[in-house]
Amino acid sequence: TRGKHHPAPAGAGRTKTFKIYRYDPEGTENPRWDTYDVDVDASVVAEDRGRLVGMALLSRRGERGWISGVGTVPAFRRLGIARRMLAELIGNARAMELRHIILEVISTNERAHCLYRSVGFADTRELLTWSLPADADPLPVPQELLDEVKPEASLANFEAWHREPPSWQREPETLRRLLAHARAYALELDGSPAAYAIVSSRSDNMAILDVGINPEIGSVRAGRPLLQALSRLYPGQ
Repeated sequence: TRGKHHPAPAGAGRTKTFKIYRYDPEGTENPRWDTYDVDVDASVVAEDRGRLVGMALLSRRGERGWISGVGTVPAFRRLGIARRMLAELIGNARAMELRHIILEVISTNERAHCLYRSVGFADTRELLTWSLPADADPLPVPQELLDEVKPEASLANFEAWHREPPSWQREPETLRRLLAHARAYALELDGSPAAYAIVSSRSDNMAILDVGINPEIGSVRAGRPLLQALSRLYPGQ
């Protein structure tokens, strides 16, 4: 495999050098690659004397790309490795004629923000992650009950019941690959479909993969009993 050699500044008392290669999994399979459409041939790793010190993944869906998994081991941070890997991914995306590349970064990670802005990325929106502690006060028991349905059937209303485009990790292409280990529930109000939820449950926690709300009913009127009913189905999770 051809690699690009990039001398790095001195650190920790010695000069560190690294190479950036196209990612070669060598037969190792990771289910997340298929779930998120990771293009292994367009993704890269950084090595130092045969040791993996960094990685950056590029996913593709049509003319869109998504960068994820960007990271370096602590001893090799602030040496320009992440910047070099990003440059490789951007070059690969251009060669693949992708029109857009997106990525997400935690809002408090200002160093990463600066890096991504410096290579041409711009903030477009804020994504929120919500959690409810298992020992939180229980939600009120709703009068409405949920009907368990086939997860794939829930996605029939995906586009109509989402006002904002989802993140890459929650697009229909991703969700369909998670349905084998998911359960779905539907809520009706006054005899009409009002909302659905697709969840993934383990022994100690429940994660909501997707929620769809009928816009004709509204997020508060449909969303509140939906979450209350889920809390009743998964107490302590």
